[in-house]
Amino acid sequence: SRCLFCSNNLNPFPVARGFFRDVEDVKLQLAMMDEHHQQPIRLSDSLPGRIAEGEAFLHPEFFKVLSLVRRKFPVNRLCFTTNGTMLDESFVKELSRFKPVEITLSMHSTRPDLWARISGKSPASAKKAIGALDLLQRYKIDFAGAIVPLPNVCGWEDIERTYGTLVSRG
Repeated sequence: SRCLFCSNNLNPFPVARGFFRDVEDVKLQLAMMDEHHQQPIRLSDSLPGRIAEGEAFLHPEFFKVLSLVRRKFPVNRLCFTTNGTMLDESFVKELSRFKPVEITLSMHSTRPDLWARISGKSPASAKKAIGALDLLQRYKIDFAGAIVPLPNVCGWEDIERTYGTLVSRG
């Protein structure tokens, strides 16, 4: 994505993009972690857990990584931040096998045209991401919405409608 509000292009240092942590690196990281760690494991937000810059679900060996994490940490909550574009039914169904899972879903508008404009992606991607709300509920995956309010792009009414949609989904 190339979200309107992303700070990566404005950082005084370059942000590495387009690479994924190697599975062997993940294994090493897991080996160094205390097996009594009881906190959630965040695989998208920050190091050392992050497996990709931005969208962890794009990792080509994503479910292999989750299997490794689950072997060492069978009950810890796994946390991800996503724009929702990878969340089709087959992906969400497979992800639900790794519960407890918590998704922070970046949902800056529930209008496909505005969602696409904000994220720099297609209206088809927008519909898929917005549809992820229903899939997450159906597969009983905990989620929270994250909104970057952009009233000059969306207007206050759309921000309120998006917030209302998230609240109505729990």
